[in-house]
Amino acid sequence: ELAELAQKLQGLSLRIRAKVGAEGKLFGSVTSAHIARELKGQGYDLDKRRIEAELIRQVGTYSVTVHLSRELMPQITVVVEAE
Repeated sequence: ELAELAQKLQGLSLRIRAKVGAEGKLFGSVTSAHIARELKGQGYDLDKRRIEAELIRQVGTYSVTVHLSRELMPQITVVVEAE
């Protein structure tokens, strides 16, 4: 079951819109909780603690690891856009 989930998540791309100030810097940051909420909206109910993401503070494209098990760690793409 986890292998199937890992295969579905691998290469998945999420778009997150955030308020942006000067030079593409975000007001606040995008956290693993934001990413988990976006995944839930797409039908993947994962705990935010399974998402290994640094705080994202600028508009751009980021690679994020989802830790399902020791062997299964699919990479997803998070695209942060100006709102």
